[in-house]
Amino acid sequence: MHHIELFLDPEIQDTVCSRFDLLDNLRADDPFFEYKKQTAIQRFLGYDSVRCSLDDFDMPLTLFNAGDAAAR
Repeated sequence: MHHIELFLDPEIQDTVCSRFDLLDNLRADDPFFEYKKQTAIQRFLGYDSVRCSLDDFDMPLTLFNAGDAAAR
């Protein structure tokens, strides 16, 4: 079983960063600051993966109704 978190409230993230000095080696003007912050938080908390996503990414889906497959 992998240990992951779908999201942490920003207040919790800020508190963890502050209490455990996770951002001491990061620069806020770095264009990758948020990614590095998330990586630092999730690594510190022992997660097995780092959740990330793309902004403004629209993935069109085509859905098909397969009907009731159990009735066959």
